[in-house]
Amino acid sequence: MGKSRHMWVPDSRSVSCRKGKQISVSLLIIAFLLPVCLLCGCSQSQTAETFRLSSLEQDFELTPCKKPDGTPFRLAVIDEGPPIESSFLWLKGLCEELQKLGWISQELDLESSPHNFKGYYSRLLDGKTGDFLVFDDTPYFVYGTEEDAALGELLRERVQAGQIDAIAVTGTLPGVFMKNLELGIPFLVSFATDPVASGIIASAEGQGRGEENIWALVEPEPLERQLTVYQQLLQMNQLVILASAEDADIAGVSVYEEAAQHLNLPYQVLKFSQSERSNESFQIKLLNQARELIEGGADAFLVTYGALDTDQIEYLTRRLAYRGYSGIACLVSDGNDLVEHGGLVCMSCYDYENYGHYTAQILSNIFHGQKAGDQPRVYTSSMRIVLNLTTAKDSGLLTDFAFLQSVDTVYR
Repeated sequence: MGKSRHMWVPDSRSVSCRKGKQISVSLLIIAFLLPVCLLCGCSQSQTAETFRLSSLEQDFELTPCKKPDGTPFRLAVIDEGPPIESSFLWLKGLCEELQKLGWISQELDLESSPHNFKGYYSRLLDGKTGDFLVFDDTPYFVYGTEEDAALGELLRERVQAGQIDAIAVTGTLPGVFMKNLELGIPFLVSFATDPVASGIIASAEGQGRGEENIWALVEPEPLERQLTVYQQLLQMNQLVILASAEDADIAGVSVYEEAAQHLNLPYQVLKFSQSERSNESFQIKLLNQARELIEGGADAFLVTYGALDTDQIEYLTRRLAYRGYSGIACLVSDGNDLVEHGGLVCMSCYDYENYGHYTAQILSNIFHGQKAGDQPRVYTSSMRIVLNLTTAKDSGLLTDFAFLQSVDTVYR
């Protein structure tokens, strides 16, 4: 079996170039010290891969193999429903890496697959993935409701029947769900907000008791790093954290609060329940509250996971601009779609597509007989910057040419 050895890179730059293509990658030089993110490009005639793992070398067994009985491994995928953009990007990265390594046949056309989670997964079922790996008949979704119990029983039956060999999981809710099921097969959790705090794993450094079948990716302090950059870039005077009452823990609201305290940044948290957000009058209520907070000194709003949908953030930013409020930053915790529809900027420390690439290599080790709990967990993403240029011009913020040069994606 082939092995590939990768080393941790201390300059925090992660590069993955495809032959014949040129891509740009963000080089994060701020950490907790410098306020500027620069963008550098790379173009190489040969494939180059760099993965952040740990301070030690890690061996990866990347050559595809079959099960002892000569049949392909069967992989199930579980996401939090309904799937969103980050889940699609992760699935895309996972499958692209598996195909590059030979686990998925080159005959399967992934490039023309639909750019959404369910459509992309359907392509995996419609085409022939090859002799080494097949995907389960459907993706599974956890909603945090009573219906999850039926899903748990279904998964248990399929595992006991030998119909699932490993499960790739995204998010905190599905990760906790899988931990509690104790199915006895390997499962891998990507981009849980804090897999240690949520109890999925005991620590970032190594396996805890009873964790031989559990792997979770650990992104060190992504929310702290993000808020630090926002503050260094904008010099905020007073921050309002917009949060979903139901999803505050998943969104890391308490982490943002601690980070704001560390930065000596005055803040307050404004939570809305799902029923409030679905009310027809919510947008007007939100705008009126925002205006009152601005009059009281607030100059930045941080939209966390689940707090607003695309229509609501568009209404808020456009109405504030229409009423002449300048210098007000509408920051996005995560999600390009929220920036596209009016959020000022998202400086994300979550590299979903490369999480998928990395998870594929971990999965390869597991299929070669290594324990999931022994795999390296720490992965530090470079910061990715997404900007809405219209909102930037309306607010008078982040229009400096030097900053614009560092932006990965611009919406107009």
